[in-house]
Amino acid sequence: MLCWTLWVVQACAQPAQDVWYRYPRQAVQAEVITLDTSVDRTHLLVRFPSLVRTPGYPQNQTVYAEVFMPHHNQKMPAVVLLH
Repeated sequence: MLCWTLWVVQACAQPAQDVWYRYPRQAVQAEVITLDTSVDRTHLLVRFPSLVRTPGYPQNQTVYAEVFMPHHNQKMPAVVLLH
């Protein structure tokens, strides 16, 4: 309970104008390209426009992801790496 209380106090202390992390809800048009297919999996490249605009860094305007889709119906662990 103590941890929860500290978190609430810290969250309430944030200034009202600090809303940089709130993005408008909108549909995102993603492009999906198949890079490779094997017996076990399909390797995809997914890219879509970033919701965050960084005028000084045009290379940041597109989000890229590599996805490896297994071809069997078994549950698989997932790892998402963002930097």
